[in-house]
Amino acid sequence: MFHPTDHTRSVSLQLSKVLDDIGVNDDMVLKRRQTVMTEESLRTVMANLQDMKFTPYNFGSRTEGTTTAGLRADSDTLACNNQFNIIQDLSEWRHGYTNLLMVRDANTPPGYCLLQKTYDDVPQPVNYPPCEDFYVDSRSRVLMKNDWFVKTLPNGRVRHGPSQSIQGLPGFADDDLVYAYYCKSWPREARILTEAASAGNWPSEELKRQAMNDGCFVVPVGCRGTENEELQWRISTSLTERRLMFSLNIVQIRCYVLMKMILKSYQSIDSEDALSSFICKTVLLHCIEKEEENLWQDDNLLNCLNTCMKFLHDCVLLEHCPHFLIPENNLMARRISPDIKPQILAIIQNILRSDGKALEDIEIDQLGMRITGQFQTVYPGCIVTIQVPSALEYKQNISGHLLFTFMRSLSNRIGGYLTELTHLQTENVVQKLSVSIDKLTTFHSEGTEYELKACELISNFLYMSLGSVLASNSISKNETIHRNSLVMLDQGSANDISSTLKWASVFYCKGDMPQTISILDTILEQYSIERLQSVCCCYQSRDRGKPKHEFEEVCVEDDIKHVLKHTAFCVRFLPCEVNCVPEELKHEYFRPNMDALHKDYWMDWAVVDSIPYYYFLLYKVQKIQGNMERQQAAFDKLRQAIDSDSNLGHRETDLNLLAQCMEQQGMLDDAIACYTASTDLRPAHNAAYSLISQNFYRRHSNNR
Repeated sequence: MFHPTDHTRSVSLQLSKVLDDIGVNDDMVLKRRQTVMTEESLRTVMANLQDMKFTPYNFGSRTEGTTTAGLRADSDTLACNNQFNIIQDLSEWRHGYTNLLMVRDANTPPGYCLLQKTYDDVPQPVNYPPCEDFYVDSRSRVLMKNDWFVKTLPNGRVRHGPSQSIQGLPGFADDDLVYAYYCKSWPREARILTEAASAGNWPSEELKRQAMNDGCFVVPVGCRGTENEELQWRISTSLTERRLMFSLNIVQIRCYVLMKMILKSYQSIDSEDALSSFICKTVLLHCIEKEEENLWQDDNLLNCLNTCMKFLHDCVLLEHCPHFLIPENNLMARRISPDIKPQILAIIQNILRSDGKALEDIEIDQLGMRITGQFQTVYPGCIVTIQVPSALEYKQNISGHLLFTFMRSLSNRIGGYLTELTHLQTENVVQKLSVSIDKLTTFHSEGTEYELKACELISNFLYMSLGSVLASNSISKNETIHRNSLVMLDQGSANDISSTLKWASVFYCKGDMPQTISILDTILEQYSIERLQSVCCCYQSRDRGKPKHEFEEVCVEDDIKHVLKHTAFCVRFLPCEVNCVPEELKHEYFRPNMDALHKDYWMDWAVVDSIPYYYFLLYKVQKIQGNMERQQAAFDKLRQAIDSDSNLGHRETDLNLLAQCMEQQGMLDDAIACYTASTDLRPAHNAAYSLISQNFYRRHSNNR
């Protein structure tokens, strides 16, 4: 039984409070996990709808909830190609897949394997290489090389181990993408978890049983500096590791976060990948298994950290850190150079001897200042007080960033899906959307908890698109909008303001002003327009604005479904929805092709930001109704929304709509200035050029 001293208890409780304040607490860990796991399921569902042959997975600190704002965790995505079936025995061979047999020999490092090609029609190894991606070794085995993905690195990505990385974008963490193949059976090198009992009573028996069904991945990277490195594939147990991390308590997570902060605070430790966060995680898992479970208490956090740091010290000293699930795989093999080893050992020893004092030097998330309560720093000639975010501000900032990022991802996934419909005939679009909705129904009945959430989010967007396409077809034939279309529009409009605005557009273009006004009034009742968070992912730039404070406040308490009601996506109209688009917005379908080499995927659509579009529709309806006072109020709000919202994605289109409203009010000079501002924002592919020409023509005609 562990009994911390008064000093250890005092330091531990202070550490726990500080980590709680910066978001390392049960609530924020759960929010991180739920948000990122739902985003993973969102991508899985969308990949299925688009018949993509891969399954995406989110791993790493963002998914585990084991990070802070200051640690700036990478975004780690694993894309598993489902066309490949990795097998450990020929009895696992499956027809219709590319089957690769995991083989090893005396020269294969622990934790790695070779992939031997088999025939596509019979479970036997081939005796010839089918293409240049395979190599015939001295034993006549046809082995797949691991460097194939390097040849296809997109622009802007660099190789880092088995991953492709986007690096250097200001304001964002690096984005790592790992390609992998899946093996459904437990790797032979891995521990048989069910056989071992631990002092810490962890992992639990239930957790062990679940883990044994996780299987493994193989990723395209060999062991550095070994023979035939280009033929080796690393065995990844990421699914089980994620499962294990999800089972940890908050004290264990705080211990891991502190280890990563220490790692990032000392350049000599973090340099040349000598130590890594994965090694820290491995050390933590070993300690949880070996130590008694009552060690991991809030008032004993310092002892927990020291226990892990002692284990890490011994690993560095011996240059041996066994992988938690594949013990023969030494994670420190060939990692630590002789010149930095003494430095690393000295730093760890200093931390252990300091009795927690060394943590006061950590600047990440102002940890040291928060521990000491001293928020001042001395500069030559003056003392400066440092303003640090409060616990509530941290909670709001983290929650807002998480949900803002999620909503951007949702917008991006829906946009990617719609891209495939752009040039299809109406009947083909209807068929594609109908099939997708049917697939979602199947997913919803058979999927995981997170896949159910993803299906609910996606389905309403698809219902709205299908209802709008059918309504556009009816309007083109001057027919009454079919009841099925109205049902879909009604269901889709429950999602968010952008969907409801498409519903209003249908009735506006049909000429039904009372129904249009009714929907716009409903929007006013359901949404606080000026407090909505604009979200758009149409442009490639990722550095587009940040969450509003009002949005952050909502994100603290509400879940994804409710936060959707506070999100204003851009409103998208496919070409087959043209008859549901007001005349002023139709010009966006005909942007001049001034830069054919750089054309965004949505260029053949009409796209506008929700909040300006709401005021534009309100302006048009009030104009038709002859209510000059309300018309002017809507005009002023439209102008104000364009000027004040930094998160608008289609400001040039919003300005084009505003300019056309100005023209309709006889404000021709103001309209030209507005069009000019639009072309300044987006010099290429801008409908403003043709609208300017029309303006000059009208002016010339009026003068005559």
